[in-house]
Amino acid sequence: MFNPNQMKKLMKQMNMQPIDAVRVEIFTHDKKIVLDNPDVTKMSVMGEVIFQIKGDEHDESLEEEIEISPDDIALVAEKAGVSKTKAREALEETNGDLMQAIKSLK
Repeated sequence: MFNPNQMKKLMKQMNMQPIDAVRVEIFTHDKKIVLDNPDVTKMSVMGEVIFQIKGDEHDESLEEEIEISPDDIALVAEKAGVSKTKAREALEETNGDLMQAIKSLK
């Protein structure tokens, strides 16, 4: 076993640096792998940068998050004659398509 000083010396020789990461996200074609509060170490070996990541993982779907502006919500609410809450819901259902949202509310 190494004592802490030997471990620090070894880490320095291998150019190992701990990274204070809060979250790591890895995207594949069909999902997102998420590690919250991971242990991340960056090292440089023979000119290559390597990241070692340890932690508990969980998967998340890759549904695209659309950004709906307050102006879009107000416009849909005004044109369709509905509340801003209903307008937002319609915009979310139509992936931000203003015309489709208005049509769906009339």
